[in-house]
Amino acid sequence: MTGPTGLRLVTRRLIPASPERLFEAWTSPVLLRQWWGPPGGRCTNATLEPVVGGSYRLDNALADGSSVVISGRFTLIDAPRQLAYTWQVRPGPERSELVTVTFDACDAGTEVTVEHLQISGENSRTEHAAGWTACLDRLTAYI
Repeated sequence: MTGPTGLRLVTRRLIPASPERLFEAWTSPVLLRQWWGPPGGRCTNATLEPVVGGSYRLDNALADGSSVVISGRFTLIDAPRQLAYTWQVRPGPERSELVTVTFDACDAGTEVTVEHLQISGENSRTEHAAGWTACLDRLTAYI
């Protein structure tokens, strides 16, 4: 799907854990480092200030030996239901994307929905889809 400022990606996963536990895994630097990372890569450092206006930075080592930094600012914190933040990848284009993560409780655990907006093109959208799938796979295994 496209919008006026770029492409949209939605990724969902049912995870057998409470929204509280998943929210904490997403907002604690110590826990986030345990599961976050792109396909074949890993998170080498995570700093987060999970308050509206607070910043975050995720340093990632990639499988090919290169690295990327994902950073931005939190725009919404509604524990344990929803997080929203800006998203910039370095190296990468000088533009900010938007990510919203929703944690919906259900009988089998929590449905985690990641909505990624303002993606610049199809190649980037494909890379983000692989990245979010890998992260949610790792989160599921970690929990």
